[in-house]
Order: sequence, then C-alpha cells, then structure tokens
Amino acid sequence: MIKAGTQEEAPCVVGGLCRTDLALGEGEVLIYSPKASIHVGANGVVNVSGGLTVNGKPVLTAE
Repeated sequence: MIKAGTQEEAPCVVGGLCRTDLALGEGEVLIYSPKASIHVGANGVVNVSGGLTVNGKPVLTAE
C-alpha cells in the first residue's frame, strides 16, 4: 500500500483498502504493511519501522 500527501497526489496509489487514519502532509509519502513501514517526511527525514536489510544483511532490527 502506498499513500501519498494531499496536494494533487492520489490518496491510494497502489493496493487495496486505504487507511483513513493517516494524516500525511504535503510532500510526505508512507509505504506500509502490517509489520513494517517507511515514512518519507517533507523535511527529508526517512523513518523506518520493522526490520531492515541491505543486500541481505540486517542493518536495523525491530525492537
């Protein structure tokens, strides 16, 4: 599921049902699943929740 901000972007770009409890600002992007998410903020900060691997090697683990 990909949900984008409110300025002319489609609120549900890919996937099935859209969550309605997400409040994204202009220019923000959220990719989420039940166990992980990636949030790209308009301020340039990327927040990752869940485990993260790069080339098969864990670099961040869920706590």
